[in-house]
Amino acid sequence: MTLLAETQDALGLVDPTPLEALSPAQLAWLRDAARNARSREDTALAAAVDRALDHVPWLVRGAVKRILFP
Repeated sequence: MTLLAETQDALGLVDPTPLEALSPAQLAWLRDAARNARSREDTALAAAVDRALDHVPWLVRGAVKRILFP
């Protein structure tokens, strides 16, 4: 996969045209920044789900989590 395609994928863009003007160094930086942001967002979301499930009795927590977040 090319750097342009990886960056496009990391940003969720359909049209790569806006990225074509960037240098390889800029594309790499942008791709890495997008991946890091997505990773931090996933971690924060998982923590929020765990905090929300603290209100659910532990015996049914797994079932509730599977139902709400398939």
